[in-house]
Amino acid sequence: MSYKVSIVIERDEHGYFAYCPELDGCHSREIVWTRLSRTCGKQSRSM
Repeated sequence: MSYKVSIVIERDEHGYFAYCPELDGCHSREIVWTRLSRTCGKQSRSM
């Protein structure tokens, strides 16, 4: 079974912040973009 969810990515002076509005508790903060994309991928697959 597969699902489609939104991932919102914002950039600020500290790096990047990503969250998924459809999944409570699914969020991440990273300084480097490549790390953020890896972290979000792992979190979304584990839900």
